[in-house]
Amino acid sequence: AERIEKYFPHYLKYVCLYWAKHFMSTKFTVTMLEKLKIFIEEKSLFWVESLNLLKQGTRSWDMISIVAAALTAETLQYVSTNDDKMLAEEVRTGLESLKVLTQSFTHSPATLSTPHFYISSLATEFATIGVPENWKNMFAKVPKIKCEGVSNHGTQILLIQTNLECEGLIEI
Repeated sequence: AERIEKYFPHYLKYVCLYWAKHFMSTKFTVTMLEKLKIFIEEKSLFWVESLNLLKQGTRSWDMISIVAAALTAETLQYVSTNDDKMLAEEVRTGLESLKVLTQSFTHSPATLSTPHFYISSLATEFATIGVPENWKNMFAKVPKIKCEGVSNHGTQILLIQTNLECEGLIEI
C-alpha cells in the first residue's frame, strides 16, 4: 500500500479512473481517434496494470466498453476520408481486443498477481485473438502459447512454450 501511494499520486489515480468519462464528454474529432489509437497501442496495457494495482481492475472493462459503444455509426459520421475510416476501424478493433483482454484478466485469479497480466492473460490473448501488433512488439518475451486441441470437457488445451527448461500444458 505504501508503494502504491508513493508511485500513484492522486492526479495519476484520477486519470486512470476517470479518463473515459472525460473522453465521453468531449466533442468527437478525428484527433480524438488518433489519441485513442496511441493510447490503445502504447499505454492501455500499463493502464490495465495500474488499475489492477489500485484494486480497480474490473473498471477497465467497464470503461473500455463505454468508449467502444460510443464509436457507433452515428459517432463515426464525422469521419469522411478513407484514411480516417481506416483509423476508426483500427481503433474499434483495438478496443475490442482490449475488452477481451481486460475481461479475461479481471475475471480470473490472475488478478491476484499483477505480473500474471503479462505472463498468462496477455500471452493467452496473443495466441487466441487478434491483438494490436504493437503489443506483440512491446512484449515479445511473454511465453508463447499455442492451442494444441480441445479436451474431452470441451475446453482448449494450450501448450506454453518458454525459453526456460520446462514447458507445460494447461486446460482452459
